[in-house]
Amino acid sequence: MEFHLVAIYSSPITGFTCTGMLIEELTSDHPPQTITITNFQNFSTLGCCSSSPPPPGKTRVLFCTVPLQTFGFHNTKYRVTAYFSYRIQQPPGQQPPGQQPPPPVTGSTSIVIEFENLIVNANPKILKWDPDNPGNRDTTFSYTLSSAQKKNCQVTIDIYNLDAVYDNNGNPNPVFETTLNQLCPGTYTFTWDGTVNRTSYPPNNIAPAGLYTFDITVNGKTPNGLVLNYDKDRMRSSALKIGDHDVVMIGRDKYRVSYVLNDTKDAFQAGVDAYDPDLQWLTGIKDGTVKAPAINTPDMDVQTDICGTYRFVFWAIDDHRELDKAHRRKPALEVNKAYTIPSAANFAFDTIWPDEWNNASSVAEDAAAQQREVYHVVWDSQNRCFRSYITKYGEWKWSKTVGKDDWVYESMVQINKNASQVIKALNRVACFSWVTHSIEGSGGAVVVFYGPWWHKDTYIAAYPGAPGTAGLPSERTWYISYLPDLSHLVCVFLLNCTSRENPDPENPDNEKIMVDTIFSKGAQFVGTVVGGLLHLVFQAKPVAKRFWKYASKIIVENGGWRLYSLPWALERAVREVLPSEREMKWGTSYLTTSGYRPYARWRDPGYPYLGPARGGKTDDQLKRMGPNP
Repeated sequence: MEFHLVAIYSSPITGFTCTGMLIEELTSDHPPQTITITNFQNFSTLGCCSSSPPPPGKTRVLFCTVPLQTFGFHNTKYRVTAYFSYRIQQPPGQQPPGQQPPPPVTGSTSIVIEFENLIVNANPKILKWDPDNPGNRDTTFSYTLSSAQKKNCQVTIDIYNLDAVYDNNGNPNPVFETTLNQLCPGTYTFTWDGTVNRTSYPPNNIAPAGLYTFDITVNGKTPNGLVLNYDKDRMRSSALKIGDHDVVMIGRDKYRVSYVLNDTKDAFQAGVDAYDPDLQWLTGIKDGTVKAPAINTPDMDVQTDICGTYRFVFWAIDDHRELDKAHRRKPALEVNKAYTIPSAANFAFDTIWPDEWNNASSVAEDAAAQQREVYHVVWDSQNRCFRSYITKYGEWKWSKTVGKDDWVYESMVQINKNASQVIKALNRVACFSWVTHSIEGSGGAVVVFYGPWWHKDTYIAAYPGAPGTAGLPSERTWYISYLPDLSHLVCVFLLNCTSRENPDPENPDNEKIMVDTIFSKGAQFVGTVVGGLLHLVFQAKPVAKRFWKYASKIIVENGGWRLYSLPWALERAVREVLPSEREMKWGTSYLTTSGYRPYARWRDPGYPYLGPARGGKTDDQLKRMGPNP
């Protein structure tokens, strides 16, 4: 664009000159743009001056700016003021000798013009993509191109996985990019089909299920198709970036989210939205601090009962209206922090002499209550102190159809379920327990669970041929040894009788068989309390209650605190309920006075802990398993 000042004058005016031009943005939104020009030429570089020749006896002068790139001007009004001066020539003989000529006459003239440069407008939106469930997809968005000039444009659309918006060097890392040729002005709709072309997802380059976001860049084009790098706009902020971000649990269903905004000024607004494992929006907050650069740490309540990956999406809007052509506050690229809730299942066969056992189901209920709030401790090397954090285990689930996410959600407390349901949980969850009968003479190698409606019991045995397996009905018996890898099990706690008041002196290791078999399949920790008739040894219930308490909570006593590992949580629980003067020996057949003894196996070279909550099968693994036990 050029700005011209044309003057037509006649005697006695002489020496007309343009002393300068001032281009001022007319806005109160921010300090206005101003441009001062003092150098002019007497011709139009663009050949756009078409003033007619001056009348006879008149003089015409042209003051023309060199072409200005106004594509970066804001879409608002500007005042262009031209400053000039000239002299009035005295008639011959009228100026007294020795007197200086009068000073130049100065003046100005101005016009107001309005710019409407190329911009792209789109509302930020989180895209949901699930390759296995078309009903759980939302990858369509709209955008508008606008400009005073009708022209062809190059539109670039980038799709980002919220789990990895930036690469290791902090650069935007799209999974998909496409370039379109579209006419401006116009409104358009785009639907992403889940394919990727900027990264690789074997085997077919279809993006995994999750949350995604997008960015749009538009460039103007010349009539012959040349892309103009100076005539462009971007949907997202170029000034604001969401940096380090994290989520920690600080209480049951209460989370502290922290994030850093990288910018030269505070953001206009920021917040966090939580999505459940099925990609459904749960809740969100708008943070009123939004300081940059600074760590913002708001708290939010999020119900996270179901196992799976919850996604906390961080978003922010800049406050750089002075940088944007349309005085817009622009959104930064969103980022996500995944927070996984592992699953737990606790089974109880509630028909075990309820008059003396006094509600076996309460053992499973107590276990679930403690599993919903599990503490762990981390050493803070910077501040040289221990810091405690809370995690949790949640409900478990399985898919009704192989390869699909049509979930069936199961409670953490399972009362009077059959053996098939028990096996289904063992193959899926991270934290597991049972309280039930065992077969007479099996030493706990065969346990009993509820049967179908005709009240035939179902059984779980360690392996074919284990003590107590003779005569078991094959259609109602499941074997642990037939199960696939169980390394997803972080903690297994078994509570069942051995069906005798004292272990079989000829086969003292029978009581270890079930623990050893589950451990041999890869479980990280397996513990039990066996020895004696369950319906006679009512202490088993308080042992279980104490075990889950000590395994999940920080114990404050005697002026200090302690977080118990799983083996020592079991050891303390047995000592408190069944005190003995003799020292407890792990892995021996030592008996307390009531017939109980603890037995545990674990893989950690040190001592394993229940927290942080972890383990279990991923959603992809669960979908591949389908409904099969």
